[in-house]
Amino acid sequence: MSGYARPHLVGQKEPYGCVTACIAMVRGCSYDEVAAELGPPGRGFSHDVWQGYLNHYGFASQLVYRHDRIAGLDRSPWPIAPWANLHMCSVDAGHGMGSHLVLVLHDGTVLDPARNAPARMEDYGGYAYMAAVFPVGCAPIVAHRAAAA
Repeated sequence: MSGYARPHLVGQKEPYGCVTACIAMVRGCSYDEVAAELGPPGRGFSHDVWQGYLNHYGFASQLVYRHDRIAGLDRSPWPIAPWANLHMCSVDAGHGMGSHLVLVLHDGTVLDPARNAPARMEDYGGYAYMAAVFPVGCAPIVAHRAAAA
């Protein structure tokens, strides 16, 4: 795919650091840079945290769950085939559904912050959601506090 820079695997440096590592892979920066902005992961970050963070840096996302609320049906097959260059995917990596975040590439390669080598989509027991991530090219959105009167 032209213009597409394949991300490199970034490992998580602390327990529950998978979101921090996945954001670093998407942005092409270091784990430490993201960690300095997000702070300690505690027991992990939810999708609203990584979505908001990536929105700030010029990315948009399309989140898809197994259950399609409009159709009222579960998607089949699930997980669906990757439809973008990058996907943030919440998976069951042995600790329960949605307990771990990985980056899935357009060819089904999984960059897992808890592994030392790429994996495949089939290596995971289940997917809570898949979210395509797209660069939209805008500058960081910065909030400004109103000047005190």
